[in-house]
Amino acid sequence: MDEVIGLFPTPFLRVPRALDAHLVRGLVEHFSALADRANNASTNLSHTAMLKPSDNPLLVRAAELVTPKLADFGALLFGERLGWALKEMHAVPANPGERRITMAFNAIPARLDSWGYTISFSG
Repeated sequence: MDEVIGLFPTPFLRVPRALDAHLVRGLVEHFSALADRANNASTNLSHTAMLKPSDNPLLVRAAELVTPKLADFGALLFGERLGWALKEMHAVPANPGERRITMAFNAIPARLDSWGYTISFSG
């Protein structure tokens, strides 16, 4: 079941099993080999180069599965369904424990409309 967590002033969307096990295994296998960049804050972290969803069919599939969840979340936040774009990978907090794999990204709505003031994004 999807879960919205009020974390700080911005809600946080957690979607358990948004990606099926086969896709997760493929992502882990493929990108673990590419995570060769050291993290400047923690020896427990390594990174891949900056990626776009279009860089790999696995990321394309992950984006296809995540994007509808963003539209649902955006409807909750903004009161309407908006188009969303997934952009380059994002930062994650330091990992003090066992291995953790995080796929972080920036999600940008096509536009925002508040009290008659509209902002449109492209890219």
